[in-house]
Amino acid sequence: MNILRVAFTTLGCKANWVDTESVIQMCKGVGAEIVAFDDEADIYVVNTCTVTSVADQQSRQMLRRAKRRSPKAIVVATGCVGETSKELLLEIDEVDQVFGTSDREGLLEFIFNQLDVDSTAGEVQMPVENQSRARSFLKIQDGCNRRCSYCIVPTARGRSRSVSMEAVVEAAVKLSKHHHEIVLTGIDIGQYGSDLSNASLALLLDALLEEELDVRYRLSSLDPTLADDRIISLVRESGKICRHVHLSIQSCADGVLRVMGRGYGGDDVAKVIRRLVEQVPDIAVTGDVIAGFPGESEGDHRRTVEVLRSLPVAGLHIFPFSPRYGTRAYTLDGQVDKAEIKRRASELRELATSARQDFLMGIVGKTFDSIVTSKISSDENVVSAFSDNAVSVSLPAGVVEYGGIGKALIDRVDNLKVCGSWR
Repeated sequence: MNILRVAFTTLGCKANWVDTESVIQMCKGVGAEIVAFDDEADIYVVNTCTVTSVADQQSRQMLRRAKRRSPKAIVVATGCVGETSKELLLEIDEVDQVFGTSDREGLLEFIFNQLDVDSTAGEVQMPVENQSRARSFLKIQDGCNRRCSYCIVPTARGRSRSVSMEAVVEAAVKLSKHHHEIVLTGIDIGQYGSDLSNASLALLLDALLEEELDVRYRLSSLDPTLADDRIISLVRESGKICRHVHLSIQSCADGVLRVMGRGYGGDDVAKVIRRLVEQVPDIAVTGDVIAGFPGESEGDHRRTVEVLRSLPVAGLHIFPFSPRYGTRAYTLDGQVDKAEIKRRASELRELATSARQDFLMGIVGKTFDSIVTSKISSDENVVSAFSDNAVSVSLPAGVVEYGGIGKALIDRVDNLKVCGSWR
């Protein structure tokens, strides 16, 4: 076989990262040399994201950067843009091949052919060996059955498909041999089990906890309606599920949520957040919010700002509305002026910063189990660690090894930078 250098980069969500990690591990298994994306390589693979127009643009930039780095290299696009806009990507001079999310086996077979490996690629497997990050990621489902008016993801990923509970537990057991945190991820993990018999996210968590593995579990993004009493109880009582819930809020204005097709109202969002904070001490509740959705009036915007300002959120990710071709929102009346979208997003970001500061100040003097996520910084002799309630903490190096979990005391907060000491 040819010993070729293969470089990967991933844009977008955790599910995309898991997809990339799967292909990397299978390439390593047949002898490929995996190199950094900024290094010279024979094959560059860009796992693209299309959730926003900015993500689309970044995907194209990375493809062009790869060809500039190594003009003779093969540049391959995969991921969500490859699924929704294959023809457009093939029009880019720097792109040699495109594989969508529905053809990961084709991507792997193409790479194997370049490596001159005498075997069929077969099905892309879950990455259950030692992953390249301190925290491991386990994709429990893919796709989405919702049809939110702004979202292109169901087109890119298809309907929700769950990994069997037995396979998830088996993968967790294997990952626990190398990692102390497993992030349960997918496109919408709240839909887990909807296509299986006697399965749900809560039942999956029960099954994982029964294994009594030396790991903690972290949930990725949840729909507000799915952060129910059972999930809250598991987070509160298990001691193994991280005290961090990220909600896909999007808006707190009922009319906007209705046109989005979200299936809940602003009061529902408020009730869920308050219930989480009241029932789980020191939990971090964060969320996504879209600014300037079509038809969003100034009153709708003010409603969202006022509701969020009244809630004990630990942080917010603000997304200026980005029209995606192929979605209902792309053709909706009442498109908001770009300058106004920018203004509303700016106001929401100021709110998010203030909320984050308040949350961080509220945990000073408290101790949290934190996993070391960085190697030792030679210039400062510090490491970064990630607490169970989603706080990145700078701590003295040499006490807890990379990937290990220790107790971190939060000492101080300076301009949202958190510093602590080991206990």
